[in-house]
Amino acid sequence: MQVRIACAETLPKLTTAANATWIHEKLFPAVRDLSGDEFLLRMSMIGALQGLMEVPDLPERFRTEVLALLVNAAKDTVANVRLRAAQALGTAGKNAGEELGRAHVRPILNDLIADKDRDVKHFASESIKFCA
Repeated sequence: MQVRIACAETLPKLTTAANATWIHEKLFPAVRDLSGDEFLLRMSMIGALQGLMEVPDLPERFRTEVLALLVNAAKDTVANVRLRAAQALGTAGKNAGEELGRAHVRPILNDLIADKDRDVKHFASESIKFCA
């Protein structure tokens, strides 16, 4: 697990050495593939996506794809995955821009605030504070 976390944390730092287009074409497909059956891989994917949402000047198409994966993660059957998605959506809300935040991030966080899991509710409530 620690290796996956380290990789997720390193991904946004790579944008300073390589451009976002290269990351989108060469590395992002592997991140997308983490959305499979194993919940630990989905957790790793969310960490990578959260890091990517922190990248300034991420191309709009790339940002939209990252948000789409986060939205899907917010609907996961595993509460810990939804919790991490709520945290990552807070980062997305800060960095996605007002239009994307209002149109995509805020509605999903509102859904998560009504989640049956109290921890998911808590982190969704905290994250929505960052949305425009």
